Amino acid sequence: MDYVGLIFKFKVNRSLTDEERQRQLHQKKRLEAEPSDHLAVVAVNSTCLEVLDRYYAEKGWLTLWAIIGLLLTFVGFLIATLPLFSHFGEIKWMLASAAMMAMTLPLFWIGGFLLRKEAFGCTHHPIRLNRKTRTVHAFRHDGTVLSAPWEKVFFCLGRDVRTYGTANWDIRGHVLSDDSVTVRETFSFASTSWDEEDVLRHWEFLRRYMEDGPEDAYRRTEYCMPVNGRRETFTEGWWRMMAAEWFLPMRWLGYPLIVLAICTRWLAMRWGKVPHWPAEIEASCRTEPGDPYIKDANDNPKDFHVNPAWSAAWAVAVVGAFVGLAVWTVGFIFSPIQ
Repeated sequence: MDYVGLIFKFKVNRSLTDEERQRQLHQKKRLEAEPSDHLAVVAVNSTCLEVLDRYYAEKGWLTLWAIIGLLLTFVGFLIATLPLFSHFGEIKWMLASAAMMAMTLPLFWIGGFLLRKEAFGCTHHPIRLNRKTRTVHAFRHDGTVLSAPWEKVFFCLGRDVRTYGTANWDIRGHVLSDDSVTVRETFSFASTSWDEEDVLRHWEFLRRYMEDGPEDAYRRTEYCMPVNGRRETFTEGWWRMMAAEWFLPMRWLGYPLIVLAICTRWLAMRWGKVPHWPAEIEASCRTEPGDPYIKDANDNPKDFHVNPAWSAAWAVAVVGAFVGLAVWTVGFIFSPIQ
């Protein structure tokens, strides 16, 4: 999990760094990396390729931490009010109660901040590469759209740190000012990995579509993410989250937590706004009649999915554990003070 650009915004109004110059990805330079769609394609045709942003695959985790924080805030607030009933009027107990309430405020603020970043924005932030107009369109986090000429975007490998400490590479597009040095805006594609070669495979997938044509991208895209103009279903979110988290260390021990994140992913998808491209961009991305390279979620193979039934026992266990914990907590809070 790496949320640079979402929680912490990309740094802009600055000069390109030496590392960015060294790791520039040139639009005309073919790499030996085997192209990969990285399960990030929404739709492909001869006119445009629509792909997902870097936060879609792991969407749900921030909402999970936010909800846990808000629940802890609620429980802490309830506990803080107990002295008001049992020791009302005693100064030391009133001060202790006020201090405990004040301690819950940071958790409340953090929980609300994380919800606003992930759950109350857009369900996803798509990026379109238009081969005909040679333009890149990317949804910003405020719901507006950034458009820039493909040839003028400075692409490079970016590097940050995952939440569990390993270095993380991604593909960043910098829109530069007229001086060709100052970074004005930054967006990032879906592929993120500790393996630099793995990230380059997705870049080559995108680059070849724009430079060589749609045939290769059409052939390599096995599954299109079913989010074009709609929200994903619970099962679709389950499948995508499991595909994203397969590499986690000690995955089976952490599986109940992943199940919870899948549930909060579904909530985030319900609360978020489905992005829709402006009419002028839709008009410029119209497919040509008889285009042989059209593919979207309607063309997905029926057997290309993960059946969640095999892990239903885990889901039941997780829900049961949380219900039991909630009942015990409420019982403890409201039990008579001895």
